[in-house]
Amino acid sequence: MTAVDERGMTKFCVDILDEASEPVPDLAVVERDLLPGSGRLLPSSLITMVVEVVSKSSVHQDYVVKRSIYAAGKTPPTSSSTRSWRTASC
Repeated sequence: MTAVDERGMTKFCVDILDEASEPVPDLAVVERDLLPGSGRLLPSSLITMVVEVVSKSSVHQDYVVKRSIYAAGKTPPTSSSTRSWRTASC
């Protein structure tokens, strides 16, 4: 059985052939009918798109390391979104 968090979201690692690393995208788009019934690894061949939310502490990991891993696994293009923080002044 696949684990589902308190928001009803399922967390998968991407299974990339010939790659030791199992990246965990912030969001993976997959056709519902293709989702595995159990396990924590999602074969990269089933993924339509992955999204990484980039913060100050993850710039290199998300833009360089993970993109390289996804490209090696022929995962469809990665979209990255930079998280911006704003401070409200009163």
